[in-house]
Amino acid sequence: MKLSKFEFLAMNNFLRKFLQKWEIKKLRQISKIPRRKKILEIGCGAGFGAKLILKNFRPRQIFAIDFDEKMIARAKKIRDEKIEFAVGDATNLQLENESFDAVFDFAALHHVENWEKALREIHRVLWRGGEFLCEEFSREFFETRFGKIVSFFAPHKVENIFRRDEFFNFAKKFFRRKNRRKIAAKFFPKFPEFPFFRFYFLKNLI
Repeated sequence: MKLSKFEFLAMNNFLRKFLQKWEIKKLRQISKIPRRKKILEIGCGAGFGAKLILKNFRPRQIFAIDFDEKMIARAKKIRDEKIEFAVGDATNLQLENESFDAVFDFAALHHVENWEKALREIHRVLWRGGEFLCEEFSREFFETRFGKIVSFFAPHKVENIFRRDEFFNFAKKFFRRKNRRKIAAKFFPKFPEFPFFRFYFLKNLI
């Protein structure tokens, strides 16, 4: 799904960048990913998240994708040999099995109608000891007063967006059934002014 003009502005402003800087530091604290690893970012937008991942995680390579060609055109203005940007679909990753040590998602999956398929694809490309680190908006957010205002300017098919429990229950069952991996999940603190949820989701080999 491509962003509306309102969503584009919401994802490309100083406040969003400030929050991402805070988020990446929290993710670095809880992640066990060593340096010199290979990382995938889905929904990379204009590339600011990829720059933060490079700075804080020091991977040997970042492959960053977005469904919107215009976003990728902006992202490619970032010149760094360790970051590669490409147009891509989270539900159909043209990537090899178990080819990444970590996958990052900064509020991209709630745009994906078939988010279950996207999770399956993320699981497929992750190495068995890898991590999926993610912050998202759930359906609960769009049912709040503030969320309804956001939806007015940036229409979402709310019925297609996952609820928190729905997301975690699907992820836990799927990941455990497929590879007997231990699932650890935690929510970031809620902000009273912005009642959305943020979480990280790790998968590790038992």
